[in-house]
Amino acid sequence: MNQSKREFNFGHSTNVIIKKLRTTFDKQILSPTCFERLPNELFYEIFDYLDPYDTDQIFLNLNIRFKNLLTQSLLPLKINLSNKLNLSIEERCRHVIIPNKHRLLSLHFNDPLCINTFFIQCNIDSSFSRLESVILNGILEEKIL
Repeated sequence: MNQSKREFNFGHSTNVIIKKLRTTFDKQILSPTCFERLPNELFYEIFDYLDPYDTDQIFLNLNIRFKNLLTQSLLPLKINLSNKLNLSIEERCRHVIIPNKHRLLSLHFNDPLCINTFFIQCNIDSSFSRLESVILNGILEEKIL
C-alpha cells in the first residue's frame, strides 16, 4: 500500500483560517460587552456621580436595560443647575426634573438668572415629595420676599 499525502494547499488553509477568525470576530460583535455585564448596583453608583440630564442623554437610548434603569429607578436625584445656560435649564426641567420630581433630593443654583428660568419652568409643590434642600446662591433678599 502506497499512501500518498495530500499536497498542502496554501489557498485552502488560508480560507479556513480567515473563516475561523471571521466567525470569532462576529461572535465578539454580537456578544454583550464587559460594560453591559456589570451589575445594576454599580451603574447606580456611577449615575450618582453624573449629572442626571447627562446620564439620560448618554444612557437612555443605549438599550432597554439602561432605559429601565433610568426610568424605573427610585434612587434620589441631586440636581446642580449652577453655570448652566437658560436653554439647558429649560431642557433639564422638561426632560429630567419634572418627570422625576418624586425622586428629587436637592436643587442647587448659583446664578439669579438660572433661578428665574427654573421657577418659570417649574413650581415646587407637594409632588416634590423627597426634596430636602434648595440652595439659592446669588439671589437678592428682596427677591425672596
